[in-house]
Order: sequence, then structure tokens, then C-alpha cells
Amino acid sequence: MHLNSIGAEHVRLACVDLMRACEQMQKQKFLLALDWTKTEFTQTQNKLQVLVQMERRIMRLEAKQKI
Repeated sequence: MHLNSIGAEHVRLACVDLMRACEQMQKQKFLLALDWTKTEFTQTQNKLQVLVQMERRIMRLEAKQKI
């Protein structure tokens, strides 16, 4: 699975927007970008957790088949 398909690119873009707002010292844009960054991070984190769970299931099934 490519990182873009789980949202890593969205996190990167949100972080760029956050840094830009910070550099420009624009509080309202900063707050919006911070919220966007948090949202994208959470969504990506959730997708990664699903992938980890799937991988663990696969590993358990493979271990059972070797017995």
C-alpha cells in the first residue's frame, strides 16, 4: 500500500500549510491549519492502525498453518 493512499500526503500538505501560517504570523489561518493537521493526522493514524491489525491477523493465520 502506498503512503498516499493512507493519507500521509494529506498530513504533509496540512503541515506545510501550518508552517506557512506560522511564518506569516496569521493566527486565524494558523488555527485552521492546526485543526486540519490534527484531523489529517488522526485519519492517517486510524488507517495505519487498521493495517497493523490486518498484518497481525495474517501473521497469526500463517503461524497456525505451520503447525
